[in-house]
Amino acid sequence: MRKQAALTSILALAAFTAQADATLSFSAGVENGLTQQYAYLDSSALPPTLNSGLQHIATSDGSATLQAWANPNTGAFKSIVTASVGSGLPTSTAYGYASFNLSDTLRFSGPGDTVQVSFTLSHDSVLSGMDQQQFSAYQLIDHLVRAGSNRSLSLNYTIANPSFDPNATCIDYGSDGMYCPPETQQTLNINENANSDVSGQVEYQRNGQTGARQVVRFGLGDGHYTATDTYVFTLPTNVDISLGYRAWTTAECYHMANCTITSDASHSDYLGLNIIGAGSFASSSQYQYLGLAAAVPEPSSAVLAFGGLVGLLAWRRRQGKSA
Repeated sequence: MRKQAALTSILALAAFTAQADATLSFSAGVENGLTQQYAYLDSSALPPTLNSGLQHIATSDGSATLQAWANPNTGAFKSIVTASVGSGLPTSTAYGYASFNLSDTLRFSGPGDTVQVSFTLSHDSVLSGMDQQQFSAYQLIDHLVRAGSNRSLSLNYTIANPSFDPNATCIDYGSDGMYCPPETQQTLNINENANSDVSGQVEYQRNGQTGARQVVRFGLGDGHYTATDTYVFTLPTNVDISLGYRAWTTAECYHMANCTITSDASHSDYLGLNIIGAGSFASSSQYQYLGLAAAVPEPSSAVLAFGGLVGLLAWRRRQGKSA
């Protein structure tokens, strides 16, 4: 019994340690300086979680609603964020933001000194509310709307420098500083990065000289965007590699009136890892990085992931009928 209890404690501690490598953060706000109405929500004031539940804040000027859920074991992140402001002067701001942050240590094994590893950043996002937005100016303040989702991956590791020369020295250039050529370094710090972005922004810009306004668009407009971006890296075997991954979703109406913006990534972002050819990998957190293979969760996971999202979509439909 004591051995079983000890094993249970060890497994519980291991599970806790793995979860500690992954965090879900979110925030929302509604502001109007003219009416002095403010409402804010931030996950830092709440217990840590990987399932935000349905979060909603509102004032008489606007509202922000979000739902986010993450599974670090499979590399999945689901989120939907809506920001909305009502009629009146274009001075109200509403925004929402959800972010999944993951850190891990990987170690690859294989028959050689290196392995080729394919990382996939998959997304399925719907952006809405930007294209038909009507702008009106108020004094000299800026007006804009934005929506989007983003995924970024970083890999960092240290290897022996094959060009190291123990007799090499640094060169002192006086006021210009010291220069140390690569051969003076015993080790090399390697950084690999990948990024996948689906975002857009529309601004009602003011010409500083004439005061005239014009609508300027950046990035993508409203639409359904889905893709899998693949990045292949040649990585060393038997070396600790630090992995960092971040996925986020945001929506904002900034100094606007009659504005509703939504970023819907509830169909998920997925981080996948596949070794090309012979080899294997170990994760210090025992994560699997299944990528799109995780797109069909087990029934219990599906309920956990989508229960709040269904509630959010129902809330949005009710808001639309009452508008």
